[in-house]
Amino acid sequence: MMIQLSPCPLLNTVDSRSVRLFSPFKVNIFSFCPSVFRFTRRADELAGSQPMLVSWFKDDKEIHSDDKYRLEFSDSAASVTITGLDQSHAGVYECRVSNEAGLAQTSGALMVKGQTGSTVPSCVSLVELSSQHLPAHVYYESSCSFTEAPTFSMKLEPSRLLKAQQPLRLSCKVQGTPVINVSWFKNGSEVRADRRHTMSYDSSVASLEVEDCCVEDSSAPLNIQWMKDRRELKSSDSTKITLVGGAATLDISSVSKSDAGDYLCKASNATGSDFCKSKVTVKGKQGTATFIAKIGGDPIPSVKWMKGKWRQVTPGGRISIEHKGQDAKLEIREVTKSDSGLYRCVASNKHGEIECGAEMEVTKKDEAEGFGDIRSRLKKSGSGGITVGGFRFQVTGLIEGQWYAYRVRALNKLGASRPCRATDEIQAVDARGRLNFSRLTQLSSMELLTTFFLLNILTEPPEIQLDVKLLAGLTTRAGSKIELPADVKGQPDPRVKWTKADLVLRADDRIAIDTQPGHSKLSISNTSRGDTATYIIEAVNLCAGAWPTGSLSGVCCRYTEKPDPPIQVEARDPTSSSVTVTWKAPDYDGGCPIQGYTVEKIEKDGDRYEKVTPSLVPGFSYVVTGLKEDMDYEFRVFAENIAGISEPSLTSDPIKATRAITKPGPPGNLKLKDWSKSYADICWTKPTRDGGSPILGYVVEAQKSGTAQWDRINKDLIKICAYRVPGLIEGLEYRIRIRATNKVGDSEPRELPETILAKDILVPPEIVVDVSCRDSVTVRAGQIISLITRVKGRPDPEITWTKDARALSRDKRTEINNNYPLCELIINDVVRSDYGKYAISAKNSSGQAQATILVNVLDTPGACQNLKVAYVTKKSCMVSWENPEDNGGTEITQYIIECRQPSQRGWTVVSNDWTKRLIKAPLTEGCEYFFRVSAENKIGSGPATETKLPILAIDPIEKPGEPIDFQISEIGKTFCFLKWKKPDYDGGSRNLGYHIEKKPKEAEEWERIHKGAIKETYFMADRCVENQIYQFRVQTKNEGGESNWVTTGEVLVKEQLVEPEVKIKLDGTLVVKAGDSIPIEATMKGKPQPDVKWSKDESTDEIRKEKAVFVNVRVLGRSIIGYFTAGKMSVKTAGLQSYS
Repeated sequence: MMIQLSPCPLLNTVDSRSVRLFSPFKVNIFSFCPSVFRFTRRADELAGSQPMLVSWFKDDKEIHSDDKYRLEFSDSAASVTITGLDQSHAGVYECRVSNEAGLAQTSGALMVKGQTGSTVPSCVSLVELSSQHLPAHVYYESSCSFTEAPTFSMKLEPSRLLKAQQPLRLSCKVQGTPVINVSWFKNGSEVRADRRHTMSYDSSVASLEVEDCCVEDSSAPLNIQWMKDRRELKSSDSTKITLVGGAATLDISSVSKSDAGDYLCKASNATGSDFCKSKVTVKGKQGTATFIAKIGGDPIPSVKWMKGKWRQVTPGGRISIEHKGQDAKLEIREVTKSDSGLYRCVASNKHGEIECGAEMEVTKKDEAEGFGDIRSRLKKSGSGGITVGGFRFQVTGLIEGQWYAYRVRALNKLGASRPCRATDEIQAVDARGRLNFSRLTQLSSMELLTTFFLLNILTEPPEIQLDVKLLAGLTTRAGSKIELPADVKGQPDPRVKWTKADLVLRADDRIAIDTQPGHSKLSISNTSRGDTATYIIEAVNLCAGAWPTGSLSGVCCRYTEKPDPPIQVEARDPTSSSVTVTWKAPDYDGGCPIQGYTVEKIEKDGDRYEKVTPSLVPGFSYVVTGLKEDMDYEFRVFAENIAGISEPSLTSDPIKATRAITKPGPPGNLKLKDWSKSYADICWTKPTRDGGSPILGYVVEAQKSGTAQWDRINKDLIKICAYRVPGLIEGLEYRIRIRATNKVGDSEPRELPETILAKDILVPPEIVVDVSCRDSVTVRAGQIISLITRVKGRPDPEITWTKDARALSRDKRTEINNNYPLCELIINDVVRSDYGKYAISAKNSSGQAQATILVNVLDTPGACQNLKVAYVTKKSCMVSWENPEDNGGTEITQYIIECRQPSQRGWTVVSNDWTKRLIKAPLTEGCEYFFRVSAENKIGSGPATETKLPILAIDPIEKPGEPIDFQISEIGKTFCFLKWKKPDYDGGSRNLGYHIEKKPKEAEEWERIHKGAIKETYFMADRCVENQIYQFRVQTKNEGGESNWVTTGEVLVKEQLVEPEVKIKLDGTLVVKAGDSIPIEATMKGKPQPDVKWSKDESTDEIRKEKAVFVNVRVLGRSIIGYFTAGKMSVKTAGLQSYS
């Protein structure tokens, strides 16, 4: 039984103006009376085995047919009709249907709308529901004047997020009457149907489809905001912000180091916002561009970098790409102008794809500098500088003892350049025999040394002393801290400064300079590769400056880190046990020389790398030995310096350890096996050398006598070491040769020693049966029969296989393979019917030959024949059978005899090792039995043969005796009532029956007057003819047979007259309670049947009139003493009283 349910609850709404159904059911509309509503389950939706019981429930309470509800169920359609519909009928209605197989149910909700006193329309509709997923509405006929304003039963989604070029579909469901007009609007403007916009309204569903969506299709305009280091950027002369086609772009012209920082692009509208970040680094002399993007998502997105619209950026050479955590980094070293362009970072996972980008422009240095002739006129500048011509200038007006620094700019007609690096500070001294430091830069080295010598009499020049170890150089790891102490002497106390690459060092977060009288120390923390340089300490006082002759000292500091991995790792020159691995030095050595390299290997499908170099390799190649032949390997290389070991290099391409491949050697032992006028059969052996590559096949070439040309015979390579050379011309001589081929090429040829003359050889057929199937073949069922013979004869004979004189052909199980001289018959999945005598005949123009093979298929035996059960008693019976027609190809070893009672399913084993075909089976008295027998051989037991009818375990039944005292007890107008007694002997069976026949006096044959057997010892023989003379006879029957007949004498059938007689069985006084029943019994005689009348207390009114002899009288009052009259006879009761 099955009821198909709707996927969503049924909602029925009824009000004073309309009746609505919101349901995924098909709706059929029929007219019905006002204020009547009906739920119906159609016949095609209510399916199941009859009888089915249908029940209706409202709010889980069962409802029945009354003046409000009418329940109907006919033609497999169940319905409930509600009359006088009002708000009290609202609720959840449920239909439950059940039968013996199970229970099914469906439900729907009814809502009744409208205010009290509202009028139900004069005409509504009857709704019949079926489970098709269609919206349903119950409506009024045209005579109704009520309407309903449109409403949305399914509204649009609050927001939708789409990618560009994706299609958009918006749908909503509308309800209302009469016909509804639907319009679509975007941002207050109506949308019209065109090439990209398609509108539809069908079955109360309004839809809008937009093809190839773009950003302009967004209902909320995008607001783009660019920020740098959390400060908003606005468009200006150097900054341009655009939004075109959904791509937001920030262009910054004339990039400088100040433009470096974290850039953020935020897009927002009324539905939400999103942002992406990029870190921009502007480097100077290094010429390195770095792009950093923050990436997030679950699962972790995959990242790729793109330049422009289509080109993907891959790591290698000057380009490196990293993705650690949420940071995706692209670094381009030694940038050139060709590196200019838009770089995009694209992140994607299974939920979607997002990208951000940055534009990079690289300009040449000379393009940024001024050009033109330098002005040679002098004038005072407004910035405190002085414009001069030439390349020397003497500064005057200095303040004695004051320290000064100087810098220079170049000037042309377009303006001033950037200033050069400032000079070191220098002190102005008066001209009283002392050096004016304002002209110090104009002195040569010799002049300066002379000046120092003259001043030494008056002052003590500066002196710097460094540790000898520092003078030799200092090497440290990146990230560590260095300290450079120096002792400084001089009179007066010198002024000390530290420089690095001509730059004066100043104290900052990492650099600390501690200068005390007689001592100065430079400290640098968290060192990096950029701190590698020569550091110089310089001391100056009023006497002189400390210069390289002894007062000026420098320390070379190198900062090291792990080197980059080696590049261009390749594996080449393989042998059966070795491979040569080569590589190139890494792009960066970590700030110190590479000490050596380490090589690791891994098998192609392995999961662990293995080190193959016992020590560091100083060069750029290494021969890896000890490899497994024909195994694929991959290699990687590490670089090592004093700071540590680099990351592994990219893995080399897989390479197989195998010998060098050459052409193979020629095939061996080429022989001629057979030939005719049109073909020649040749065979050979494989070459002794395959050249290090598998033999792909062989090529056969032939040369006709009298020619020097060799012709290739086979188009495709021959895969086996035998071939039939076709296309020979009768009477011609041929030379044959063969080559072996591998992937390098063909070998040298191997030629057949003798020539071949194309002509036929006549030999009568001869058949030799293989020793494996000579005489006979025995197989088990399900196995394969393979009959192998060798047939000789010239020309090749025609082969025919037969079985029991029937020709065999190829089919699903039978294969016939004639590969001379080998001829084979194969039968797969053999069955017992495949046994028999098989013959092979070979016939050619020279004669005919034949051979036979006997095949025996072993299988389980067939079913036993002629199963019988005899000599049944209450304790045993004899079961016999005959052998199966097919013994399964081997002798029967035993039989299995089983029995069961009709009420049982399982069989009970009587014997499972019986060797005879007759057995005495024990029985239980009074039980019925079935028997079955199966034969068994060494393969197994065959199918069982069962008895069709059960046997009863009782002693044998004989014919019963004759009925006793057969007589006619009563004769009527058209009937005779016959009686008799059971026979003295029932024949051993309790199941006795009787047959009765009648014969009119004039008839010659007896007539059976009943159907079946009579179990009682009496019978009413009706349908007799009045005043006709009849004879009747009866016999007894059981399972053993029928007894002899017992016959009555002739009797005349007519009505007999007997005076009526009645007697009430009531003595004394009967006392009963009011309300009880009084059983009054009266016996009656008379023929024909008298009429009966009951009365009370001399009353002539009839109480009850019927032919029954038992009358039930209900006590209705206190006194019922009186007389009762039956027929024509009155009987007075003795003292009948009652009390309450």
